[in-house]
Order: sequence, then C-alpha cells, then structure tokens
Amino acid sequence: MAKTKFKINKKRFIPAVIFVVMLTVLLGSVVFELVLHGNSMMWGSSDMSIEAQKARAEKKNNPYGANKKDPYLVLVNKDNQMTDKDKPNSTKAVEHYTDTATTETCTMETRAANAFNRLTSAAEDDGVEIVLTTGYRSYSTQKKLYDYYVNKFGKSKANKQSAKPGWSEHQTGLAADTSSPEVNYQLTQDYADTAAGKWLAKHAHTYGFIIRYPKGKQDITGYEYEPWHIRYVGTKAAGVIYKNNLTLEEYLGED
Repeated sequence: MAKTKFKINKKRFIPAVIFVVMLTVLLGSVVFELVLHGNSMMWGSSDMSIEAQKARAEKKNNPYGANKKDPYLVLVNKDNQMTDKDKPNSTKAVEHYTDTATTETCTMETRAANAFNRLTSAAEDDGVEIVLTTGYRSYSTQKKLYDYYVNKFGKSKANKQSAKPGWSEHQTGLAADTSSPEVNYQLTQDYADTAAGKWLAKHAHTYGFIIRYPKGKQDITGYEYEPWHIRYVGTKAAGVIYKNNLTLEEYLGED
C-alpha cells in the first residue's frame, strides 16, 4: 500500500504559527496580571507606583500641603531647638512698641516687621491700639529671661511660662508679644477679652500672623494659652491655620 505524503503549505503554516505564539503571549500576560492583581488584593495593598505611594505618605504626614522648606514656617518648640548661633538674616524696628522694649526686642525679622506694621496700622484705623512688647530675642537674652523665671518661680512653673534658651520662637525674629493700654500693656490672658485682643484674634491671619499658643492646645504646643503671642508664617499658611483652628504643629503634621 502506498504511503500518503502530506505536504505543508508554508504560506498558510507560518502565519498560523505566528498567530498561536502571539495568542500564547497575550494569554500569558493576562494571567500574570490577574495573579499580580490577586496578590495585591490579598495583601490589601494598592497597585500604585513608588512615586504615588510616596505622594500618599507625604499627604498623610502633611495633610494641609504646608511648604516645609519655607523658612517662615520654621518650627521652634520643646522638640525643635535653635543653637546659640542662629539668628535672623536681617531685622528692623517695628513702628509701635512699648517703652519697656529694648533696642533688640523692639525689632523683628524684616519681612515680619513690615507685616506687623501693616497689622498695627489697620488696627489703628479701626480704633484699636496694638503694640509690641517683645519681638526678637537673642539666645543670650532668652537665657537671662529664663534664669529669672527659674529663680523667681522654680523650674517647673518657669517651663510653663518661659522657653528655655534655644526653645523660644522669639529667637527667629518671627514672633511678637503684643498688648494694649486696656491691660496696662501687660501680658495676661485677660487680653483676650479686650478690644485689642479680640481684633487680633480675628484679623491677625490677614497679615500673615497666627495666635501661636491657642486655648485648649497646650498638649500640642507645650505652653499655656497666650492670646498676646503671635507668630508670622505668611498669609497663605495663616489663612489655613485660622480657618481650621490649628496650631503650627498641626499644620506641619508635627503634632
């Protein structure tokens, strides 16, 4: 019996092989993606890129989008200290300050001083007098003040009323203690109930300042309520902080 010989039609065979290979590759990639996605779902992770994961982590640690590289947002508190060498690049005297202010403490960092002048001028237009009692304090000046409080009240009470040298925002030149004739230019919580204190709490953010140590936030700031102590952070940050009733720590995600 004669054997039948099969002839392969190359014109049809080669495209068929290519099709089968391509189909195999396609099916393999689909299966791979399904397995990968299944593993992601199993472990509760999202199929995000490294960049997306970093962005997500950053948002969690920085919920209000603070520009942490902004020098006007520098955080100085009991966990973030300055050295005895740190000082503002430039300072200038503000326009309204008490007679007790010295040639050093009547100054602020230049941009903050200009903002403070606009603030006090606006308050004056509204019939309110706000003056600076203390602005910039050097490391050495802060040390003298802290030692005074320790000698007078003891270390425990002093730590609640005055910052240790290096711990004070005044060393940045961005902080100001304010007062008014209604409280005889003293630093007291009664200031919050005066026309000046109320005006400051309502309008400070418009000029880039915040009430740095607000009521009910002592566990975060480490200091008692100080309605007289304002801090320059710039108008954008101040607006967000004011609107959301935040501390600087909360705004920076450092609370």
